[in-house]
Amino acid sequence: MTRGTPALRPPTTDLHSFPSTERKTASSHLYRSHRAGRAPWHFDDTLGPAGGRFNLPAPRGTCYAADDLATAVREGLGSVLGQTNVIEEDLAVSRVVSRIAVAGTLHVAELNNPNAVRHGANRELSASTDYPTTQKWAATLADAGFGALHYESRFTTKAAPTAWALFGPLPETMMLWDSRHDVPGHQACRRCGIEILPAMLDDASARVIDPPGDTTAAGRQPRCRWPAGS
Repeated sequence: MTRGTPALRPPTTDLHSFPSTERKTASSHLYRSHRAGRAPWHFDDTLGPAGGRFNLPAPRGTCYAADDLATAVREGLGSVLGQTNVIEEDLAVSRVVSRIAVAGTLHVAELNNPNAVRHGANRELSASTDYPTTQKWAATLADAGFGALHYESRFTTKAAPTAWALFGPLPETMMLWDSRHDVPGHQACRRCGIEILPAMLDDASARVIDPPGDTTAAGRQPRCRWPAGS
């Protein structure tokens, strides 16, 4: 084994004593980035590399949220941002950030607690792309009675746990959301310092005009494209 070999392994010990806190998120609220036109509460149960980091199998699933708007936006976009910090306008406007909360108390596994390492955890839990292994950790922690995980975001550089994995199912009365606080995706991106690339025109949405002057083949200048109707 070399230093470059992944160190995270599936949990092999009982995790009932994993470092934890009792949280009442209704007193503070969380942020969730999701597709516009849909409710924010969604528990994803897709497993394997195509699923989320801490997804639980059906009928449970996992809903992801964050302590702040910036983490929610960047976690929602994921690797789409890459190293450019730029996204296309169509993608930005297709998203929205909602404020959510859970009515009641959550038994939360704190993955960045200094004592978590004693249970086999390390920072790869929140950064590794080995999702089958991180999903096994989620399932084992859920079986130990935890209702949520609090951890560092993979797609930000803040050295603090700001991301959440909320385990389902939750009663509808516990899933709080006030749509009056929703932030449109393009506004949320700008608040986070993400550059939005204007949508490119296609032939169907543009009209072509000739420049003034000589329009013969010999003297023709490059033609201009303008949005239709302008």
